[in-house]
Formats: sequence, structure tokens, C-alpha cells
Amino acid sequence: MGRLAGLLVVLALLRPLPARGEAGLSGAETLARPLGARATAMGTAFAAVDGGVDSLAYNPAGISTAAHAAVQTSYTRGIADDYFSYGAYVQPLPFGVLAVGGMYYDAGTIHLTLSDGSDRFVKAQQDYVEMLGLGLNLGRGLSAGGLVKVYQLSLGGEARASGYAFDGGLLWHSPVTGLNVGGSVQNLGPDVKFESAKDHLPMVYRGGLAYLLDLERFTAFSDMSTFFTRYLFTAEAIAPARERTAAGAGLEMDMPFAKTNHAFLRVGYIFNRDLDGITFGVGFREKHFTADYALGGQRTVGDVHRFSIGYEF
Repeated sequence: MGRLAGLLVVLALLRPLPARGEAGLSGAETLARPLGARATAMGTAFAAVDGGVDSLAYNPAGISTAAHAAVQTSYTRGIADDYFSYGAYVQPLPFGVLAVGGMYYDAGTIHLTLSDGSDRFVKAQQDYVEMLGLGLNLGRGLSAGGLVKVYQLSLGGEARASGYAFDGGLLWHSPVTGLNVGGSVQNLGPDVKFESAKDHLPMVYRGGLAYLLDLERFTAFSDMSTFFTRYLFTAEAIAPARERTAAGAGLEMDMPFAKTNHAFLRVGYIFNRDLDGITFGVGFREKHFTADYALGGQRTVGDVHRFSIGYEF
């Protein structure tokens, strides 16, 4: 037990700062990491968006809006020798939309010399998460969704923990054209336990608005195929259960071209976070294929780059 405690202390001091999720959260931070470059570029303000597979990490009710089967994968390179990747698949069914996915985080390798004289290289941290979700259309513009996560965590190859967490959310398409209201709670579940050491899951509450301004609905703009014609505005409160509340805001501009192609420009900001600030991104969609990139500036430690690709069947 003393050896394990010493290892945990050393890892806490030496492991590289991860490709971040929510700031200031407790154990199992991988459960709270942003998924996908689109939402990341919009300040992670995504709980009220009709996002389909992009909604998986923000509000599982949003997956109910997926009209077709789709697959997405994403890769994040952190500020040190760490990386994070995930993949997800959504499938519309007669009763709703099913989602399956997985996440993997690797914090890189570190050199340790422990008090017993042993000297070796170990994986600082490795996390695996499997996900299963369902989105339902309840009628009257209301959707609901749930997501179950099963995780396995490893620190230094010796300290291990496993468990589960649950996300739930609601999404309402209001009578005002283009206006959505959404909210979710993330990472409900029992504490993370490394042998006798316990820590809380990174539970987060989200609530926000999304408004889609589609200029193509207006006759004067209907033939503007070379300009941004759709503007998605988002704003959201992000409240970790045991930390101060933050807020996110985002804008996505959509420029259609060549009939089935679209180019996207995105910008966002995360307020009241010590490290996070402005976010930026671009995207491209060619009929079934999508590619997105996001750059998240972190004030004191540099930039984090995220890449996503997807295909809609």
C-alpha cells in the first residue's frame, strides 16, 4: 500500500498536463473530455444543438436528431507527449437513435525512480471508456437521451480503477423557428476508487440555447451560393458539481457551394476558466464526408489541436 501511495504522488507531480477536459474536475477526467472538433471550436456550447453524433459528449438527447447512420472519429494531440482519441457510430432505429462509441487516453511515458530503488519507464496514465447511448423523440418538439459509460483507468501500470457513469439530457425545439433549448447532466455514478483511495466522478450540469439563422429562408438570399448563409449561435452555462460555474458561447457559419458541399468557419469562447479561452475551427462537408479541425488556446500552456472526420451513410 505504501508503494502504491508513493507511485500516485509521483505520477501526480510528473505526468504531463492532459489534453484537457473540464477544468478543475475530480477523478476520471477522461469522462469529461470534449469529443469532436466541431463542438470544441464553438466553445463546447453544444447542449442545445441538433448535433447527431457530435452531441454525444454534451447532450445525448441531441443524437435523436440523426437522420442517417453516421460514424465519426477524432484525434487530439495535447501540449505534452499525450494524446486522446475516440470513435462513435449512430444508427437510427424505428424507436429512436442508438449510439455506440469508445475513448482512449494515453498520457505518455515517464521515468520513475521509487523509494525502494527501482528504476523504470511506465505509462503515466491510460484510460479506456466504452459508451452506449439512446436518443428518443418524445413528440411536441421534445427529445430525450441517455448515455452509459464504462471505464477502466490505469496510473503507472499499477494503480487501477474501473466503474461506470451515466449521462442524461433533454432537447426542446421551441415554436420559434430555429431556436432550441437543451440541458444535460453528465457523469452520474459512484466514486472512482483506486484501492482505498476514492475520488468523485467529474459530474457536470449543462444548460443552454442554440439559434439557427438560415438566410436561405428569405427570398433575397436564396441564390447566395458563395456566401455564408446559415449562422448557428450558441450560449451555455457549464457547471461542474464541485467547482465554479463557467460559460461557453459559439458561432458556426455555413457557406454552401457546388450543390452538396459546405465550408464552415467556427469561433467560440469559454468564460471563467483559468486555462481555457478562445477557440477556433474550420470544417468541410462533401455530401457524405465531413472533416473538422479545432484549435483551443490555453493561456499558460499553449494550444491544443483537435481533428475529426466523419461519414454519413
